[in-house]
Amino acid sequence: MNGVPIFRIVLSLLFSIQLISPTLLFGQDDVGPGDKTEVKKFVLTAEEQESVLDLFHTTTEKISPEGVLEVSYDFTKDDESLGDDWAPVPTSVFGNVGQTVRWSRASEASRVGFNDAIYFADKGQWFHRAVFEPNVRMDIHARSLVGGQRKDFFCAVFGWSKKLSRRVGSNLGNQIMRISGVKSAGAVGPSPQIVFREPHKFGYQLETGKFQVIRNGRSVTETESSKFLKGLGSGQVGCVWSGKVSMCVGEISIRGQLDFDWVGKRIPEIGKRWKAHQKAASAKSSKS
Repeated sequence: MNGVPIFRIVLSLLFSIQLISPTLLFGQDDVGPGDKTEVKKFVLTAEEQESVLDLFHTTTEKISPEGVLEVSYDFTKDDESLGDDWAPVPTSVFGNVGQTVRWSRASEASRVGFNDAIYFADKGQWFHRAVFEPNVRMDIHARSLVGGQRKDFFCAVFGWSKKLSRRVGSNLGNQIMRISGVKSAGAVGPSPQIVFREPHKFGYQLETGKFQVIRNGRSVTETESSKFLKGLGSGQVGCVWSGKVSMCVGEISIRGQLDFDWVGKRIPEIGKRWKAHQKAASAKSSKS
């Protein structure tokens, strides 16, 4: 090799390769300023996950690092704290006359096969206080104390926009319903009949701009229509009902992606990290 040390030849080759393409040696993730790597996804630490779960009063609960919350409420248990995550908070069994949301009396719950339940009457609305991205599922187990009329409805609902003015619901797992306040503003599918004691296990799945009506764990019908989902954004899950309604709800389960803006307002430490993450993501996007 004419007396040239081997290590000098190796160094010369490495330097030449680096000049040609830095990514051949170091990979795309380590390229200097101006590269197109993405900001890492925002995740919660184990301690932060516990802090989020502390916000709720549930029967079962868990949360992923990505902020997907899974909670259940078994209202058949003798635990009135399970109503604290909802608005309005159910009144006691001896609450004021005319309350549309209260804990059931023993005779009411037992008539439909529950030990205890949340009792809904006439017309009204009831929403969980958490805010979810439009990527959420809600399931309800309900039984009616009376038979109803065709115009009556009881919906598992997702509401969004200012004061939850935009609402789409699953009417007992049969019908997609657009709701204005507590009134029907249009529907797709056959209107279900409310039957005394008949079990209703129903809800919905909202994902990627599609609303699916769920009955007995299966999708029945769906819509992506802007008529029902106009301006879809983060919102809240709940129930809306109207008519000759006398409904007992024994269980509710929810699985959905929490809105980190909402979480950050309640847990400042997470809020600071979330804002910093958004700022970094925005800066990265502007450079791309």
